[in-house]
This record gives sequence, structure tokens and C-alpha cells, in this order.
Amino acid sequence: MKIEVSQLAQNIDQELLQKFIEAGVFYGRKKALTSPKMKEYLINLPTLGNIEIFNLDKTKELLDRAAQFMSKLIKEGEKILFVGTKPAANYVKEVANFLGQYWITFRWPGGFLTNFVTIKSRIDFLKSLEEKIKSGEIEKYPPKEKIAMQREYEKLIKMYEGVKDMERLPGAIFIVDLSFKNHKTAHREALKMKIPIIAICGSDNDPEGVEYIIPANDKAPRSIKFLLDYLKESIKI
Repeated sequence: MKIEVSQLAQNIDQELLQKFIEAGVFYGRKKALTSPKMKEYLINLPTLGNIEIFNLDKTKELLDRAAQFMSKLIKEGEKILFVGTKPAANYVKEVANFLGQYWITFRWPGGFLTNFVTIKSRIDFLKSLEEKIKSGEIEKYPPKEKIAMQREYEKLIKMYEGVKDMERLPGAIFIVDLSFKNHKTAHREALKMKIPIIAICGSDNDPEGVEYIIPANDKAPRSIKFLLDYLKESIKI
């Protein structure tokens, strides 16, 4: 079945709507995977090859709402922690850096929010290793110890590069795709710590407790990049 453009949205400027469509933002997952909590964001039409379709009017409305909330937080001096591993990693890092926010793109370190004091000690250790490497102090150590320190640094920088300067819990967390196993842990921890959650949610996501849902294709790199670029341009700092 072919879906007409007019069925995807009624209230979006045609030029912008075309960009949403070209990025594949409207694609959900197979119907069998649909989360009951995501049904209100879908178009009640026969699907393309049993694939769910998002109502782009709702997507844009909620995307703008999320951008307003994020703008407010940043203006108030709060920080947002962006979380997105592959295929979102590069885009998440780019947008977070542009906005001057924190990011985690390698994998979620268990306990990052719920046991931040312990995690912070690991970050401090990373920073001390980094200083020894940059200052040349590492050259004073025996070869075996030097190699061990360099390996530890490489392991830690992968995990914590985007949060090196984080001194306290963030004002909000932004997650790309709640269905990804590693991201589910981040979701649970944010809920436990009562940290506001913004999330790009596919049709298979369970958005429990997510205050700012962005219903959209959260699997395709092109869609993720478009949504993050849209936010980057919309957030006022």
C-alpha cells in the first residue's frame, strides 16, 4: 500500500515535511513489536508491509516541546546528559558538544546515575592519568607500569570522555532508543533518581516515566541525525 503525504501530517510546512519524509522519520517497527504505550503516536491506517507509521504532526509537536524544555534547562545553567550508542553515537557526540552538554556513546556504565559517587572516583582517576600522560610524568614510570597506565587510560576514556567534567547529576537525560538493552539501564536509573527523561522512542519502546517523548524512527541513522540536527537548530542557548 502507498501512503499519501497528506496522511502523514496536516500541520507541517510542506518543505519541512519533505525533509521528515526523506529522513524516514515516520517509519516504526513491525506491528507485532508495537508497544501499547506508543499507539497514540501512530497513524491508524493499513501499514506498509506490516510496518507501523508515525503521525508526523505529533512527532514535530513533541520535538518542539522537547526543544523548549532543553532550552529552558540550559539557560538555567543545568546540564543534559545525551546517551546514544551505535548507530547514534557520532551524532549524539556532535550535538552534545555543540550545545556544551555531556555525552555517553560507548556503552552505559551501570550505576552511573544511581552510584555516581563511585563512578566519579573512576572519572577522577581518568583525569589524573590524562594529566600524567599530557605532562610527560608517565615517562618516569617503569615500562610495564607505563603500559598498564596507558591501557587503563584508553579503557576509561572510551567510557567517560564525554562526562569528564561532570561534577553532579544532570538536570535531564536524553536517550536515543529505549529498547536497546544498554539504554534500558540508563532509563531505569534516571527513573530511580527522578531525573527528567527526553527520549527518541520507536514504536517498540516502553516510554514509562518519559516526560518528553519524541515518537519517531529511532533505528535508522538518517532519521536519528535529522532529529538531532533539528534539535540542535531549535534549542536556544
